[in-house]
Amino acid sequence: MAEDTQGESMDQILQEISAVGRQLEGMDNAMVVLMAETRSMRLEIAGFQSQISGLDHRVAAVETHVASWTDRDQELLHLRSKLTDLEDRSCRNNIRLLGFPEGIKGPDIHSYLQDTLPKLTDTTFDPPLEFQRAHRLGPKRQDGKGRPPQS
Repeated sequence: MAEDTQGESMDQILQEISAVGRQLEGMDNAMVVLMAETRSMRLEIAGFQSQISGLDHRVAAVETHVASWTDRDQELLHLRSKLTDLEDRSCRNNIRLLGFPEGIKGPDIHSYLQDTLPKLTDTTFDPPLEFQRAHRLGPKRQDGKGRPPQS
């Protein structure tokens, strides 16, 4: 009887070892699947890293390009300003009047010209003359009295 109990114990131990072996075999299969999935994920991550690196280079190139646009925008604004100034100047009907003595105009050159030119030309202007701008031409005033240097 002792042998029967011992045999049954051995059979039970063998069955338990066999069950553990099946469990280990199942775990081994699960580990193989996990390793395959891990390799697949590593490859996907490597692909993503490659794409990110490429995108990083492209973004850097775009940022550099955009930075040059801001310089071009500033230059464009400057050129537009110059063009507007040149267009304004070309649309003017400039008249140069010579021979007026220094200081004769008084404080308001526009009023002086509106009064004096019709008298000098013996003409009536209808509508009255309009002046956009009036400038004094001649040598630069250098003395404290506002007169040009004497030659």
